[in-house]
Amino acid sequence: MKFLCVPCDTPMKLQAVVPPDRGSLSVVYACPECGYEIAMLTNAYETQVVQSLGVRIGPDRAIQGNLDPVALFAPLHEIERRVQDILQRADSRAGHIFNLGHGILPNTPVESVAATVEMVHKLSQR
Repeated sequence: MKFLCVPCDTPMKLQAVVPPDRGSLSVVYACPECGYEIAMLTNAYETQVVQSLGVRIGPDRAIQGNLDPVALFAPLHEIERRVQDILQRADSRAGHIFNLGHGILPNTPVESVAATVEMVHKLSQR
């Protein structure tokens, strides 16, 4: 996987990896040219914790992650509740990238994936 820096289009470098602890993994990439950073978090509550610590999320910083892939096995109304909760925690901040914490699990219902994408688009419209 390759990340390009949004402001200067330079390939980003791996800066730090915090190994899984109770199911959470954090990975930070940084741009060697301008210092832009992106943090990938795997737990919905990590976004809230990071923000409560005063870490800025916005045009010069991004957070990626959040939805536990196991949630895609739940009924659609439960998936929508979780998607809405994650988006509310992100508070419509620029720089929030919604995705799955660990990718799609085997046997994940394709319909749930498609519905989740539609929910994110619908609920995050500005």
